[in-house]
Amino acid sequence: ACLELNKTPAGYRSNLYDTGVIPLSCQVNIYRYPRMRDPRSIKVVIKICQQMYRDQVDIVHILAGPAEPWLAVLACLIRSIPVVTTLIVPVANVGDPLSIWVELINRLLISGSNLVIVNGQNQIIPVQSQYKIPDHRIVHIPLGARTSSAKWISGEVQEQPQTILFFGRLAFHKGLEFLIRAQPLIAQQVPEARILIAGFGDELARCRTMISDESAFEIHEGVVASELMANFFARASLVVLPYISASTSGVLLTAYEFGKPVIATNVGSLPEYVVEGFTGLLIPAAEVNQLADAIIRLLLDEPLRHQMGRNAKHWVKEEANKNTQRMLSVYQEAISNHKSK
Repeated sequence: ACLELNKTPAGYRSNLYDTGVIPLSCQVNIYRYPRMRDPRSIKVVIKICQQMYRDQVDIVHILAGPAEPWLAVLACLIRSIPVVTTLIVPVANVGDPLSIWVELINRLLISGSNLVIVNGQNQIIPVQSQYKIPDHRIVHIPLGARTSSAKWISGEVQEQPQTILFFGRLAFHKGLEFLIRAQPLIAQQVPEARILIAGFGDELARCRTMISDESAFEIHEGVVASELMANFFARASLVVLPYISASTSGVLLTAYEFGKPVIATNVGSLPEYVVEGFTGLLIPAAEVNQLADAIIRLLLDEPLRHQMGRNAKHWVKEEANKNTQRMLSVYQEAISNHKSK
């Protein structure tokens, strides 16, 4: 969860417990890095290791996003505890300036892990090829549904008709420019349609120059705290992912949890998560006309849109139940492999 930056660790914990995101039976430890690339962060990593040994942790699961070096260091320092690592971004996305950095960090993570998880079936062969991972050390588990997201919402928030949500890190590969270029086409048939953009990243400045009608947009720039994020998803009629490159997408599954259909591009592992015509629509990447047509179709067909939303919510709940058992099996395998060394 993304929490308010000014909260104390005690405030974080209290918020997690009060909202029911974390059960009271779970202990929560929160650590702050000075800065992502600040060498003083090694002291924080050592503190985390020491805490794990004091708590007699059975297994460590690291969810590694792009360019997170200290998690890779952590994986290599914990030698007496089995480690499972999920490579959230196993291969750098199009336009990512940190592509070499991402690969180096992933290699370090892999070297310190007993098992490596990828969230896309189509990622297995490319990742094995690039990082030389043997079959017995790589596992495919679909991306876990963010079943806690809806717990952050405060009060009852109604859907705002004709609201299109684009949420997340505003990077080049997310294809925001194609949604902005589609807006005039959408307005021709749905004049009241509004595009809600919420997130952070350098790409927003470039894309803002492409906006022809500022009244059709609502833009929230910056890191979005969990409660506000929940508000945005609840307000949306649908969620759009016009990516030109992707591995998987937590935004997609968050949309499902809020009962929102998605319009996503046919890239990366996204087709593994979008049931065409059932939970959403798939379109080719970088196709402005097809993106506009898909958005117009769902905005004008309220029964279809709401049915897709219900389908999505049911689908993600079923997957969450399956993933619990999948993950427990992976943990047992990692523990067994570690003991046999």
